[in-house]
Amino acid sequence: MLRQLQQHSKPAPELLNEYSRKVDFLKGLLEAEKLTLSHSLRMADQNFEKLKDESDRLEQHAKKSVNWLLWLMLIVVCFIFISMILFIRIFPKLK
Repeated sequence: MLRQLQQHSKPAPELLNEYSRKVDFLKGLLEAEKLTLSHSLRMADQNFEKLKDESDRLEQHAKKSVNWLLWLMLIVVCFIFISMILFIRIFPKLK
């Protein structure tokens, strides 16, 4: 570092001022990134909560629809079975 200071044509105070401006700029950049990161984390937490609520709601809806679908399929199977028996009784086997 000392060699770099000696090799530069700028005087040491100007070089130090330049480095301090760069350091201040980077500090500001880090603060901006921290704010962005905290905002992103907050948004991610909110989205996670919304996703959890929607997932619970969808799960309840899915359970309800499966129950109705099960009853519908049972009724259809019974109807087909009864129709088959009636068809066999109405049209007996021809010889």
